[in-house]
Amino acid sequence: MKFLIVGDGRYMSARAITGLMKRGHEIAEIWTTAPESFEKHPSLVKRLLLPNNYDARWVVERHGIRVRNISGVKKHELPALFDQSSPADALLCTGSHVIFPVELLDRFPDRAFNLHPAMLPDYRGPGPIESLVLHGKADEFGGITLHRLSEGIDEGDIVGQRRLPFSDYGTRLSWSLAFARASGELVENELDALLRGVGAAVPQKPGSGSYIAAKDIQLSVRQDWTFDRAVDHMRKAPLVQYRTFLTLNEGGKHIAIFLPPRSEGPPTGKPAVVERWSVVVDLADRRVKFFRDNSLRRLLRRLRSHVDIAVFRMRLISDPDQTD
Repeated sequence: MKFLIVGDGRYMSARAITGLMKRGHEIAEIWTTAPESFEKHPSLVKRLLLPNNYDARWVVERHGIRVRNISGVKKHELPALFDQSSPADALLCTGSHVIFPVELLDRFPDRAFNLHPAMLPDYRGPGPIESLVLHGKADEFGGITLHRLSEGIDEGDIVGQRRLPFSDYGTRLSWSLAFARASGELVENELDALLRGVGAAVPQKPGSGSYIAAKDIQLSVRQDWTFDRAVDHMRKAPLVQYRTFLTLNEGGKHIAIFLPPRSEGPPTGKPAVVERWSVVVDLADRRVKFFRDNSLRRLLRRLRSHVDIAVFRMRLISDPDQTD
């Protein structure tokens, strides 16, 4: 079949696309709200250590796939855009917050699919990875689900799943690469089997699971939080984002922070004091000192990412069952 891909230029999209082509399917074109993500290669170290099918730019250039920027295109305009695009028989969403109108989904009867990074029916909605980690559920519901797209968000029939507990990987990058690898497996096996009439999709039980809205995902420490909440957040946040931020009440300024904060006593009612290496601010129950992120810290994160890539590469080499 010929697929329309909707997603960004990250590892998961690259592996899903190459997985489809490995089974003989074609890619009509890619729709994205982040065209710049397809315009650059990963770092040199990543390019040396990872297979080419984890590099979205390499994939689109190697196979001559057109990437169409749909930033600013409204939901009701998508069907008309599809009529002007390359013909496609099926749709696969590989990491996007685009909401598809029923009119567009009707163009792909039973052939519109989505890769969702959580074990549905739990953690439907945007930002499931962040929610899983911040809620302490990354081992229980960590994984990826391939499901049919439907009118309800993440409520379509489940085609296949892979459970990926966070503790098996330990870092955001390693976990992201595992999601990508599993995405390739799902489209190569379960999705291909379904399209060939030898697989099946299982309906989700109505009312089961959970839905986490974007407004309920807090990624920055806020001044109206308690000290204990800030400490807990800073313990978990680095697992899902490379930099953790403190949002100040004055002007809503975001300041990158790291390390556990230090209590300076009760709240004083005074404004925040921002210095080169720290920021002292009132939280709901204490005056607190946060330590600011710096260039050395960023260098150490980059070096750690290279180690993660190397370890993941060794997993690929040592596992004879890998489909990469």
